[in-house]
Amino acid sequence: MRSTKSVFGVEWPVPDTGDIAFIFIFFVVIALLFGAVFYLLRLNRKKKEEHDAFLFRIKNLGLNKQQLSFLLTMKNIFSIKDYETVNNNLQLFESFIPQYIQTFHVKKGDAGLPKVPLSVCRDITVLLEKIYHAKKYQAPLDVLMDIEEGTAICINEGSNRALAGKLVKIEENALTILPLHESDLSGGAAADSVTVFFWRSGDSDYTFQTTMKKLKDGSISLPIPESFNRGKEVRRPYIDALIPCRVAVAFRSADSDQIEFEPGTENEAIPGQIIKMNEMEAVVRMDRQPKAKSLYALEFELTEFKVRASVKILSSQSIQGIANEASRYYCTFKYENLSAPAHQVIKNFVTAKMQNF
Repeated sequence: MRSTKSVFGVEWPVPDTGDIAFIFIFFVVIALLFGAVFYLLRLNRKKKEEHDAFLFRIKNLGLNKQQLSFLLTMKNIFSIKDYETVNNNLQLFESFIPQYIQTFHVKKGDAGLPKVPLSVCRDITVLLEKIYHAKKYQAPLDVLMDIEEGTAICINEGSNRALAGKLVKIEENALTILPLHESDLSGGAAADSVTVFFWRSGDSDYTFQTTMKKLKDGSISLPIPESFNRGKEVRRPYIDALIPCRVAVAFRSADSDQIEFEPGTENEAIPGQIIKMNEMEAVVRMDRQPKAKSLYALEFELTEFKVRASVKILSSQSIQGIANEASRYYCTFKYENLSAPAHQVIKNFVTAKMQNF
């Protein structure tokens, strides 16, 4: 390294070309290291945001632990970034089913095929329907012939011998099912009685008993039985409404079991509006907060039918008014004692609204 003297006689080192190159490379390396650290931190933050967004979307589907495990495992294996990748790719979902079963349920039967638990197959069929055939409302089936092609089907032969498949063909007397994975079901021409399960979004789950026949192309034929069982209805979401109502403390008449306003409170009934409702609940907006009582009466008119039912508060929230506006109170009520005609009127109203959605 050369040196030079200043006008004041101070000697200063003067870097040569090699020194300049070394200093330049040093700062470039430092800058690259800082850039790499910043990039990795930003990448990790982006991955976390994508993961949180994915979790938020799938948790809104109302999944159980098995179904969550299926989707999260699928996400990790295929490096899926967002829920839309799953939502728009049924083939990807179906292709993962055999891999999931082989990975987590590897017990083998006599033929060397996996013995799949019934709970796993049921969860897979329900999950497929929730993602790819999601509907807010579907009319109940009158006959099995009305089932839609593509519906996920679970066939159970007992003793952890179940199969998930999808309906590919509807004939006059039989349903043709395409298996979505290998399973240790009977290999004969016809099996003993099997239980078939399927779930319809916005409707209910269904089961029926039939026999099973394996076809040469690998599909399965299920003769259509004369009867089937419909399970508990799927809880329907709220519909929007603007229905005048009133709420007051109530009592149940001992002689008639009718719901009446408590004496002296009918004139003090709180007016409000039902802004959301389903068959069993109503969200009411009021200007005053109901008193802390265990039993209330909710009264409103629907399609010229006067409904009065006992209700209990599931949740309540107050919204502070802005400036001179009064506070608003929102209460979610659950019907406790609906008459059969009133329940039918509400059910018909909710169903009609959902069909027009």
